Amino acid sequence: MLTLSWGVAGLVAQRGVAYVLDDDLLCEHEVGGSNYGETSWSWWPLGPACTWTQEANRVTDHEDPSWAYTVLTVCCVASGVVVAQAYRRGWVPPEGAGGYCLS
Repeated sequence: MLTLSWGVAGLVAQRGVAYVLDDDLLCEHEVGGSNYGETSWSWWPLGPACTWTQEANRVTDHEDPSWAYTVLTVCCVASGVVVAQAYRRGWVPPEGAGGYCLS
């Protein structure tokens, strides 16, 4: 369950950032000039895919998402697996651990 929650948290965080930035702001074409394309979500590889059309952007192009979102999600899931296995085997964090400030 912890593993799944890490992966979901990563996806929710990414979608939250995309919502705040407005999806289309993630898709500025390399020619610049505020030439923003249309964003769609790709499940493999994970991330935003951008499409520019001749009618709307004076250029026809498509860009698949980078592998960064997929790698980040895999790392979140893998770290969740490691932590879950550690807890199953009886690992207990040392006293004082957990991000508390030492004074």
